Formats: sequence, C-alpha cells, structure tokens
Amino acid sequence: MSPGLPIATVLDGRPGHESQVRGILACMPQAVDVHDVRLPDEALPGERQLAVWALAVKHLNARPPAGLLEELLGDRFAPLSAHGPKIIVAAGTRAGLYSFCLARMLWASTVQAMTHGVLKTVFTLNVVPAHDRPKPASNIVVVTTAPNPYLPEVALAAASIFLATEGLDPAGNWWSVLIGGPPAGADEDAVDGANMVAEVSGLMRRAEESGARLLISTSRRTPGSLADALRTLTVGSPTVAFFQDFRTDSRRTAGALLGAASQVFLTPDSISMVSEALWAGRGVTLLPLKRTPQSSPLLPEGKHARFLTPLLASGAVRWISSSWEPPAARIDPTYRHPDFLAIQTALRLLLREQP
Repeated sequence: MSPGLPIATVLDGRPGHESQVRGILACMPQAVDVHDVRLPDEALPGERQLAVWALAVKHLNARPPAGLLEELLGDRFAPLSAHGPKIIVAAGTRAGLYSFCLARMLWASTVQAMTHGVLKTVFTLNVVPAHDRPKPASNIVVVTTAPNPYLPEVALAAASIFLATEGLDPAGNWWSVLIGGPPAGADEDAVDGANMVAEVSGLMRRAEESGARLLISTSRRTPGSLADALRTLTVGSPTVAFFQDFRTDSRRTAGALLGAASQVFLTPDSISMVSEALWAGRGVTLLPLKRTPQSSPLLPEGKHARFLTPLLASGAVRWISSSWEPPAARIDPTYRHPDFLAIQTALRLLLREQP
C-alpha cells in the first residue's frame, strides 16, 4: 500500500480549532499521512514578528526566515521538515500564522479553516497553492463554510461508545445541551447567569413533557458560577441523564453528544458548536446568553452575529421561545452537508497542483 499524501497540522490546543482541522482531513479525497505540530499553550515572543511575516507572505510573496520558525518551534521543527508535507492545515489566528509561514518556507500549500483575524479570511476555507511563481488570484479556491469532523457516522460512532460507557439506553430520546460562555476575550458579565438557568430550567420542563432526557455539558468558557448553578439545578433530576462539569471532567464529549441527540440546544457563543451540529444534521436551537429588557434574545457582537444572522434568517437555527417548535433534524448516517462536497472539490483542485 502506497503511503498517503504527507500533511502537517498546526494545532493551538483549542478543541474547536482542532475539530475544524480534523474536519478538513475528513474531507480529503485520498489517503493522508498526518504529522501533528502542537504549539505551546503560551504565545511566544516572536509571534508578533510572525504576524508581520504572514501578511508579507500573503500579499508580497515573501519567504520568512527559516531561523524565526526554527526558533519558535524548537524541537518541533526538524521532524516537521523531515515529514515533507505537501499541505499544511490549521485553524484560528495563531496556528494560521504558523501555517502560512511554514507553507511558504517548505514549499507546501496551506489550508485555512474558519476565521482568521490577521489574514482576514473570515468564514472561508482558503486553499492557497505555494509556488516560486505564485499563481493568479483566480487559482485561489475560496469556499464559504465552517468545516469540522462531526460527519454523521463519526458522531454516531462516538455516541455509541458514550452511551455504553454511561450506561444509557441507545434507543432513548436524547436532547443534547451544550453550554458555552462569553465569546473569547469578553468577561463573565457577558453572560446573564440567571437567564441561562431559567432557559435550562424551562428546557427541562419541555423535555419532561416530551418524554425526552437531557445530556448537558458545560465548556471551559462557562463561568464557574453558572456551572455551579446548573449543577445544583440538575442534580437528582430524572430528566437529566448526564451532566458534565468541564472544570473537573474535560473529556471531549461534543461529538458523542451530537451523535446521541435528536435535537441540539446551544449557546450562541461558539461558531464551532453551531457548525458542528448543523453538519451532523441535527436540529439546532439557540439558548441566549443575554436578553433585552423586552426579553428578546441578543446575539454576541462581531463575527458571531455575522455568522448566525443568515442562519437565523434561513431557519437553519432558531431561538428557543414560548412557541418553540423543534427545527427539522436529519438523523441520517448518509447525510452530507452541501459544503462537504464543496470542500472536497476545493481540495481536489489543490491536489492537482501537487507534484
């Protein structure tokens, strides 16, 4: 068996960013040989200079100095270079800066997933061939999407393991509830904890009326006071079959909770969570972190609003309300989000550029 196409991933430690990277790999139309480069948790002093070089790489066809990347990556650099990647995949601003510069230096191509604040890709998958003589801009493939790995069969496989481990009925009517927190960079005051407790309490009543049971997980951004209040609310409730406090249990259960769910209820702070639930074909309902004095739900500002507004307008996701009806769910192992094929097409175009 011939080895797969050598691919390197640059991972910054954020589960959502890693899921986006794995999602692109899941869309690859051929076998791959993956080498992971994990960045240290703390930002390194040279990363500010790296941002300048990344812009020069994108706009001026510059080639960053090898010494800078070797210094930043340390003992991660030699095995990466020996791997000889043809494509480097990353998600998020920090990992994306590394991927752009590494791709230009190693004569690879780079694939960027999701938002990239410095390089301004904003909700696109950019496939950028890297050559001595750069191709015209028309050869850069742009697909508007939010890729992730929770294709239906992956979510269902994770769900079967999760349900068996937790001793839950695989035939049960499960509603998964994923509670985030304020958007990255915002303080805890951006979350109305009392409102969130009321939303979950109301959801528990709806589940009881519908004969459903809830699988609830907080995230590492969920304010501690809110996690405490939710734990108090759910302890002993026959409606809540599973509650995960991310402070003491950091298992990455999101894929399993999606696979087990007939409906998914999310806070709107995480673009990753929303896109993953949509890709898995689940009905998506938003639980607002804050409301106006008139009790209208509020979207987080900035990129979250730009991402969610068209989804709300199309009916792909909806707010929980007193007259809530569940969005259409597609629990079908053969389901593919339309963007899956778009990403595969983009990657095939990229692979044609490989020697």
